[in-house]
Amino acid sequence: NTKNLDLRMVAWLENCIGMLQFNNKEYANAIRNFYDVELLLQEVDLTATSVSSQATEMEIALAGELRYAKEYIANIYYIFEDYEQAATLYWELAETASGDEVFHEYGACINMASACLDNHDTEGARKAVALLEEAMPKVAAEDREEVEAHKKDVLANIYIKEGDYAQAKACLEDAEAYYQEKEDKIFLGGKHFVRLSRCKYWASIGNLMQAQTVLEEMNASGITKYYGLEKEVYKLLEEIFRKTGQTQKLIEVYQLLQEYDEAFTQTMQQGYLEFSKYYRENNELKEYNGRLSRMNMLGSIIIVIIICIVLLLLLMSGDCADDQNTALLTLALYLFM
Repeated sequence: NTKNLDLRMVAWLENCIGMLQFNNKEYANAIRNFYDVELLLQEVDLTATSVSSQATEMEIALAGELRYAKEYIANIYYIFEDYEQAATLYWELAETASGDEVFHEYGACINMASACLDNHDTEGARKAVALLEEAMPKVAAEDREEVEAHKKDVLANIYIKEGDYAQAKACLEDAEAYYQEKEDKIFLGGKHFVRLSRCKYWASIGNLMQAQTVLEEMNASGITKYYGLEKEVYKLLEEIFRKTGQTQKLIEVYQLLQEYDEAFTQTMQQGYLEFSKYYRENNELKEYNGRLSRMNMLGSIIIVIIICIVLLLLLMSGDCADDQNTALLTLALYLFM
């Protein structure tokens, strides 16, 4: 509500509010704020993010805020399981940043690959990996190893989908080697995503009990909930329990999946109610302003017509001098036009 904020600060505040709402799972309210930023910055060049470009400091900052909003919109589409739309948005972010001197959109590449894999689109996932590989020399040196580890994790999942388990194993070993030596810095919980990929690999080659043990350990530690891996872990456990005939555990995991989906659906419904209410009120305000504007215009036209009639009557009466008549006629014609 502070007056005289510049455009950058307004966009930054909207993004901050949206991010907090996103973290609080208020997705509909969050996406409203991010869409507001998109609308606010619709004239901004998305490619003006490189410090080496000809863009001004303000243009670079605004492009950064626009990218932030677009990435969260893509994240929300991913959560809604609209993987195709999410992948499209991630690709836009990554592709428009690929010419920068420093490549900051490696997260968008990895997220795009994940969205494509969830949509059974291995070709799209490979496209994302190819862009990441092309841009890898421009990734900051201190981040490159971990980005490489995540790239290997993505590749492992691609190979699992394609049934190339030898290549999947090699990629997983490379990714695991990184996390055995270092903690992840950029990608929060990266090592846990790699562990989940390892379980997918084990389940695919028939090591079901090994995968089950690790997945149940992850659940018991609270890691899956903390990093938003619950549904993926439950679905993998469901597959394992079904194949191994663990009927009671299968029933339990079905119930957990049902509870998860019901809670998620309830959150979505509540969010969309708020979202719809906001846009209904916004549209009503726009309609009211439109009516008010039309009424003001009509009033102005009536006043002009009355003035013109009065001036013309004065001219016709002959009570005014010729030069006054000319001036009044000119004024009347000007007002009428």
